[in-house]
Amino acid sequence: MLGNQAETVAGGTAAAAGVVASGATAVIAHNDLVALGIVAGARTLGVHTPKDLSVVGFDDIPLAEVTHPALTSIAAPMDRAGAVSLELLGRAVAGARQLPRTLHLPTQLVVRGTTGPVREENA
Repeated sequence: MLGNQAETVAGGTAAAAGVVASGATAVIAHNDLVALGIVAGARTLGVHTPKDLSVVGFDDIPLAEVTHPALTSIAAPMDRAGAVSLELLGRAVAGARQLPRTLHLPTQLVVRGTTGPVREENA
């Protein structure tokens, strides 16, 4: 846990110093913009993706596949998640009582160039 950062490339760049200082070999960012900032920030500190650090984002924005290296990301149907959330909130505001339930939305790991094998410590 690296603390709160803006949900932007600049926030990821700011977080990169903490990621590098932690000695981590992999990081999962809460969105793709932060992940791209971590890649850029780590590179300025001499840590290269994926050789030294694997980075995974979340959202699978169109920009993820055209960056260099292309960003590994977790794709999720964010529009569906928002629609379901609004529907459930509307029912609750209207006074409809429902038992708690879990909804599962499909997600997929889209592997691209920012992830690699675990590096050997003595290599």
